[in-house]
Amino acid sequence: VEMTGSAWMSASSVRSAAASTASRAATSSSAARPPDAVDTANPDGSSTEPARLTPGEPYALAWAKWNVGTPNRLGGANRYATAAVVSRTGYGSNVPAAYVATGENFPDALAAAAAAASDGAPLLLVEHDRIPPETAGELSRLRPQRIYVVGGPGAISDGVLTDLDPYTAGPVQRLGGADRYATAAAVSFDAFGSHAPVAFIATGQNFPDALAGGPAAALLGGPVLLTKYAELPAATSDELSRLGPDEIVILGGAAGAVSSQVESALRAYSPRVSRVAGADRWETAAAVAARFFPSASDIFLATGRNYPDALAGGAYAGRDRRQRSSRSHRSL
Repeated sequence: VEMTGSAWMSASSVRSAAASTASRAATSSSAARPPDAVDTANPDGSSTEPARLTPGEPYALAWAKWNVGTPNRLGGANRYATAAVVSRTGYGSNVPAAYVATGENFPDALAAAAAAASDGAPLLLVEHDRIPPETAGELSRLRPQRIYVVGGPGAISDGVLTDLDPYTAGPVQRLGGADRYATAAAVSFDAFGSHAPVAFIATGQNFPDALAGGPAAALLGGPVLLTKYAELPAATSDELSRLGPDEIVILGGAAGAVSSQVESALRAYSPRVSRVAGADRWETAAAVAARFFPSASDIFLATGRNYPDALAGGAYAGRDRRQRSSRSHRSL
């Protein structure tokens, strides 16, 4: 669900935030408001049509309507169609680039959202051996000047790269490595120069923290890199050495995501290392939004139980937060 992107939260995060506004909702005047309506006053004091609540709908959605009006849903019949809808909503034709990631498993795709958002590019999904028709149709509309395929041949086959050629007048370039950690480093190497103001570090063993951090990384002009729980992979440490970030932000707690040993190891690569975490994936996403988006004109919601929608939505949520003229691919 997209709410009319800059802050990126899960639905459960909104339920947590809803508790803090419950008293305000309860004390608002109800005499002039229908019992099934929420007032949506304009900033200048003029009134708009009240947003209607559906009996029995989740409280998170009711809270959203109370605060920002009826949300817009960006969705399709499957993950490939949803990514295409997100792209069609956010991007015109002749985009400078399009990113393509696997829709079948998360590891190689985790770093793609931050890079795509920094590049102002949409992110679409494919199968290992096939371009779904929803993706093909959107690529035909986009006519990107180049296509980046995120992941090695184990994630997206060489045949798919060949099949992507007709959709761009420019190159189709694979950004991949021997494993998820090397792939994230390869994406960072291509997308970011020899110095980055920040680098985000998330576990590569699950998807929620890395995806929640994507828009924030794009906002600040840095990559999302991956780590094992108790060991910093060589590919990640090498990329951190190249980037020389002013700050490293760890996403997720020390108990189950990124250990304190890894946190200590990261201090060798930056003078500032901080951690943004909550008790679970939903609280971590809310903590990321609270720190990096103290105010936001738009909020994006996606399920925290699977990765594809949040992956495509994260690229859209973080887009246009940096001046693209300050960003250049090493491969150009």
